[in-house]
Formats: sequence, structure tokens, C-alpha cells
Amino acid sequence: GIEGYVGSAMLRLFLEEFLPQLEPQSTGLLFVHAINPWGMKHGRTTNARNVDLNRNFVRDPEAFDPAANPDYGRLAATLNPEGPIRSLFWSNVSFFLKLLWHMAALGPGRLRQAALLGQYRFPSGIYYGGESLQEETRVLIDLYRRHIRGYER
Repeated sequence: GIEGYVGSAMLRLFLEEFLPQLEPQSTGLLFVHAINPWGMKHGRTTNARNVDLNRNFVRDPEAFDPAANPDYGRLAATLNPEGPIRSLFWSNVSFFLKLLWHMAALGPGRLRQAALLGQYRFPSGIYYGGESLQEETRVLIDLYRRHIRGYER
């Protein structure tokens, strides 16, 4: 996604500065770049289906539980308003007041967790992890499995 540009810079730095210092006989490397080219092109952290691939990378399919992070459901309408904005000023005022109400109801820690933890219920919401593994995630898991066989932990 959007972090691909930073990833590219870090990869280049690694190749120039650190790779020459590694012992090739005892070091195995696998470089993967631009896992989410759509997000990189469009400046998004999600793929084209609005799935946050960080939250899609799960070991257990049960993790795609719509009931996970129940507090997000209370915030969904505030964080993802529908329809056009008629007045930026009043929209901002309304958002701020709703946020204060949620903070009073949940407390700051729970509000932060509800907003940032990720969720699997609202496909158009923020930090949506999807309902199943995305193609990008499947490809990466398969790539890792193929290339790490035979390496010690």
C-alpha cells in the first residue's frame, strides 16, 4: 500500500548498506516488495476491496469473526458517515461532539482500542480485515511456506 514507498527506500538501504556485511553461506534472504500495488498506486493502506492486509494476515480462519471488536459497531456510523457532506464546518462540529459522546461512554482507552483494533464486520469501515484471506495474503503465505522450508527457527 502507501507504505510501499518507505519499503522501497528501506529495501534499497538494506541492499546498499547491510547486504555486503552478511555471510552468504549462512544467511538466507527473501525480499518481497509491493505486496499491495493497488494501495501503493492509490495512496491507500487497503487493497482494492478495502481490506487492510495487516488485519487479513491471520493464522486462524476463526479470526475473521464479525463479533470481534464489538465496540467498533458503536462507532461505525461516526467513523464512516454516509452521504455527501453539505457543510464541512457543521460536519466537523458534529463529528467532534459524537466523538466526545463516545469518549464519555467508553472511556479514552476503550475508544482508542475500538477505533484502531481492526474489525471484520463493516466492509466499508476503517481497518476492515475482510471475511476471508485475500489473494495478496494467500500469495504471501504460500511464498513464505515454499521458501522457509528447511530453515531452522
